Amino acid sequence: MLYFLLGENRDCIAVDAKEWLAWYKNTESENCDVAEDFLLDREVRISTMFTGLSWEVSPKEPPKPFLTIVFVGYGIDEQYRYSTWDQALIGHKKTVAKLKSDFGLQ
Repeated sequence: MLYFLLGENRDCIAVDAKEWLAWYKNTESENCDVAEDFLLDREVRISTMFTGLSWEVSPKEPPKPFLTIVFVGYGIDEQYRYSTWDQALIGHKKTVAKLKSDFGLQ
């Protein structure tokens, strides 16, 4: 697993596990929120955030410390990971648009 902090320009800074844990304990969650949307009277929640964790450890794969989760009811329906804040925001918007289309909510 790889660990990252979120820099001032929303860039990812590689750190060790101890430094990440200290940062995580002292960071306000809203500082890591990329976007959040609700559909169908809040039954569906789409949340995109910086987690600072990446399971991609292959040199062929870039780290992906951003995560979009689609919650339906009380469960997780879909998850997507991204390398940058901008990719995460674009991915979030695409996920919301796809779900709106799937649910006939245009």
